[in-house]
Amino acid sequence: MNMSRTSRTILVTALIAVAAVHLILFLNLPHLLQGIAALTLVAFVPGLLLVESLVGQSKSPPSMWERLLYSVAAGYGVAIVGMLMLSYLPGPLHQWQTLVLFDIMFVILAAIVLFQSGRGAETTPDAASFEDAAIEWRTHRWLLAGIVLLFLIGAFFRFTNIGYSEYQGDEARAALRAAAIIQGYDDVLFIHKKGPTEILLPTAVYSLTGHLTESTARLPFAIANLTALFAVFLLGWRFF
Repeated sequence: MNMSRTSRTILVTALIAVAAVHLILFLNLPHLLQGIAALTLVAFVPGLLLVESLVGQSKSPPSMWERLLYSVAAGYGVAIVGMLMLSYLPGPLHQWQTLVLFDIMFVILAAIVLFQSGRGAETTPDAASFEDAAIEWRTHRWLLAGIVLLFLIGAFFRFTNIGYSEYQGDEARAALRAAAIIQGYDDVLFIHKKGPTEILLPTAVYSLTGHLTESTARLPFAIANLTALFAVFLLGWRFF
């Protein structure tokens, strides 16, 4: 079976990431590292494969940078829908249930990418390869310097001492309701006056790691906010 360079890289990266996640979750490692591992399994890997299956094999595939942004956004959507399905199951939510669901998602999405890549490798341009992206950024070194600076400053303000304070206001309410879903209370999302995202993302981390600290509860939203900076940056680059 012929496979495009990009699809092969994505599949191998996803497989290694999923294997590493399972190892990290079952070892006694720092809570923040386990939180990153949990988000990788429920959001980042499914998002990467979903984007590859939807637009990665198209006649006009996205660039690597667009692909990464799409993957984070799609991954959060997958995580929210997946956790919403699990929250409707009767009884408490166990770690193995979350693992099984997202492992199945990984297998299905990887199989779709593998099938599509083998079928369309000869006709689909591989314009989104990592090598092409490297060439593009080498020709615009000032742009690369800007994006590195943006990342450093943005990450500093979002991740430095992310768990410096106890839960505040809505954070405490979301954490309590995430714990309630884990314990099996079926009406938690129905009595919540906002959308389920602020509850379900921490629930995913809590379910897989067995703990929910201030740092791991805030982590999904800090990553989403940092990604939004790069979305605006990329949009400005495309416009101007």
